[in-house]
Amino acid sequence: EIRLLVKAAKERGVKKILITHPFFRVPAGMSTDFLKEMIRLGAIAEFGYCTISPMWAYVNLQFTKEAMDEVGYDNCVVMSDAGQSHNPLPPEALWLYAHGLYERGVSSGDVDKLISNTPKALLGIQSSPRIPSSTRLETSWAASAGPDSYSHLQKGITW
Repeated sequence: EIRLLVKAAKERGVKKILITHPFFRVPAGMSTDFLKEMIRLGAIAEFGYCTISPMWAYVNLQFTKEAMDEVGYDNCVVMSDAGQSHNPLPPEALWLYAHGLYERGVSSGDVDKLISNTPKALLGIQSSPRIPSSTRLETSWAASAGPDSYSHLQKGITW
């Protein structure tokens, strides 16, 4: 039904289409080939922390990184999808996801696209002209990433 909805939205002139939770239990059966097809129709893939969290772990961080590599970082966003009692608070979940991707070789510029630039573009929010986005990113999550920054959250997590 996602294929039908995305095609119908495109035919009706919808400009912003987000495919959320592509590898979560529901909807089942999405693949990177399917995501690429939806992206060709104008959709953006939204990856949530819950999909890789220890509680759910439908896929691991490396799997989502490889999927993003395949479909392109310009076509993806990352969100926390957290706040439940068994997950970290939303800012921590987003930080864990972003930093985990960064540790696996995703550039800070691509992480900035995933957590800031593309979501802002979808919402019609302009980036601040005063501070370049790469500087903001590196002074926010990347610079705060000391060896013990979030070790209390990472115990038992298999990335």
